[in-house]
Amino acid sequence: MDIRCGDEILYAIGKKLLEILGENSLVSRYSNDYFGVIFNCEKNLYNILHEVVKNIEKLRVNDVIYDLSVNIGIYKLNKDDDNISVAIDKAIMAHSASKGDVTDKYHIYDKEIENKLVKEDNIEKNMENALLNGEFKVYYQPKIYAKDEKLYGAEALVRWFHDGKMISPGEFIPLFEKNRFILKLDLYIFEQVCKDMKKWKIEFGFEPIVSVNISRQHFIDKDFLEKYLLIISKYGVNPNNIDLEITESAAIDEGIDIINIMERSKKIGFLISIDDFGTGYSSLSMLQDMPIDILKIDKSFVDKINANNSLVDYIINISKGLKLVTIAEGVETEEQKEYLKSKGCDIIQGYYYSKPLSQKEFEEYMKNKN
Repeated sequence: MDIRCGDEILYAIGKKLLEILGENSLVSRYSNDYFGVIFNCEKNLYNILHEVVKNIEKLRVNDVIYDLSVNIGIYKLNKDDDNISVAIDKAIMAHSASKGDVTDKYHIYDKEIENKLVKEDNIEKNMENALLNGEFKVYYQPKIYAKDEKLYGAEALVRWFHDGKMISPGEFIPLFEKNRFILKLDLYIFEQVCKDMKKWKIEFGFEPIVSVNISRQHFIDKDFLEKYLLIISKYGVNPNNIDLEITESAAIDEGIDIINIMERSKKIGFLISIDDFGTGYSSLSMLQDMPIDILKIDKSFVDKINANNSLVDYIINISKGLKLVTIAEGVETEEQKEYLKSKGCDIIQGYYYSKPLSQKEFEEYMKNKN
């Protein structure tokens, strides 16, 4: 895109904003492709914001439609506001909460957003040193065969301990996905898992099957599998004992050639599982094309056992038809376990058997289970 074309698009955006918000609004280009707007909102604010997003994400300029991405931060001025710079800063805070969010295109400033951004800023300031200082730890949640209750393996989960406190994964994983630090963290966790598996093979004479979560961010890097291959070679780990967990949403992302990635993973020897199955919109025909080994039933469906079993039954039947292993996660009660077992679910994961365990705790668990 040349400079003149870019200027035409920016001009068209400003013109479209004036058209939607009214001639009495103030529209200015704040910097680069950022616009600052002041307008009097007499209609429903959400309808106006929806109109802005709809019109600018499909912007027509000289009979050409451009696909643009829009994120909006809003601050509502009140009678006590006497400093426009502070008001702009608060709108920018709201925009920061919106940027990178593919579902919520606009955020309205409130104290919760400010507190969230302060917390995220603190996390980002500490994340690099946390990695260097070994603050991220691998925890293992056991997976148990439904049939005989023997140990199948475990899912590797990350925990962050900072200043004597554990930071919830829910606080840092979404942020790391957004700022791409997840790429470094995933590789670090994968190496720790391989190191532990080498240790277990020496001490216990076997390697349990361990699943590791793979962020969709890795799929953008065409060399990511080579990085994983170098690590398993370094520790002499059998890739047949490592299960790469891919979320259903990542598997159906149009921008990712997931079949190619899966086929390359299978050539190395990795197992592949689809996590959170049933929460997205993958088709059965697409599932048939994927060279996967395992389907994981999401906890949200397990929670509804005895209230609505149809989806659980459906997923187990699909797995059987495709000759896949079925793992149910989030199993917490005897009733859930027994129902899943009766329907032919292969493996159970959840607090019914064990919470996620530290490395040493998991080693004790292995001793008792085998």
